[in-house]
Amino acid sequence: MWPFDDLVPWLRARIAEDRLRADHLAEDFTVTTAPEDVVEAVYEVADQRALLAACDAYTAVLDAHDRIAATAEHEAREFVRNMNGPHRPSPEYERKRESGWHREGQVRGAQIAVLGVALAFRHRPDFREEWRGA
Repeated sequence: MWPFDDLVPWLRARIAEDRLRADHLAEDFTVTTAPEDVVEAVYEVADQRALLAACDAYTAVLDAHDRIAATAEHEAREFVRNMNGPHRPSPEYERKRESGWHREGQVRGAQIAVLGVALAFRHRPDFREEWRGA
């Protein structure tokens, strides 16, 4: 069971803040012909691109988690509906079940990936203590 339903939305909000900060990095500097300004501008652009790349990577992990969790939830509902209703499991479901296929490993892997993303935000003051112990 995933006890941190509010972690993914919290991470998405922090990622949005970081994207905003990256936008401000691009606006905060001006380049003159002085060599020091050019070097500083190069570092600012590198910082901005690194921050945006991290945001993109974190967002991709969270999107994958959401897709896997939604699919697993749908399949669980279908299983209950098929077992408790007049319906019988579909041949596709029976094939997957007989082959030992299940989503539990995928779901747990996605949860671990989310916790990995959370490591990048542990320094934030609003990072909850219960998320640290996960």
